[in-house]
Amino acid sequence: MCRTSIAFVILGTLTMMNVDIASGADPEYVGDQCFQETVRVAQGADPDTLSTIACRRALRLEPLSRQDRSAMLYNRGIIEQAQGDLVAAKVSFESAARLSNTVDMRNLALAQVAIKLGDYRVAFEQYDLLAASDYAADSEKVLSSVQANREQALQALLASNETQVATIPR
Repeated sequence: MCRTSIAFVILGTLTMMNVDIASGADPEYVGDQCFQETVRVAQGADPDTLSTIACRRALRLEPLSRQDRSAMLYNRGIIEQAQGDLVAAKVSFESAARLSNTVDMRNLALAQVAIKLGDYRVAFEQYDLLAASDYAADSEKVLSSVQANREQALQALLASNETQVATIPR
């Protein structure tokens, strides 16, 4: 079994986790390349020099566990977000969160991108999940940030719904 590192950017801080990838193939090199791109993101690399190729290649290796696939999708989303492709990042983060067994930084990343895209419903849902999770409960700082962002998303959602109702011809 190969061991690869997965980068998690949490509230602006790079956190590295080792993740087991159970595969007959040797995904370590490809998985490490994907990881290295996320490290480059955290180090402020020029977005034009970043690539999701290694992440896409790692996702094609079979078999990957749900958690391993989730981690690779999360890493790909980090790169896509750094490249400014928020729509692609949102899709990657949604897939990563859906595959994950826990509520964690994948949900946080999805909520943050959803806010930037004006998808306040998704942002609110993710912040709501985070506010009730062990992930947020482990740190008072994270919990207060999640609760504040949840409230901001809720207010934006309510305001956007009011605007939509106000523009409907009667």
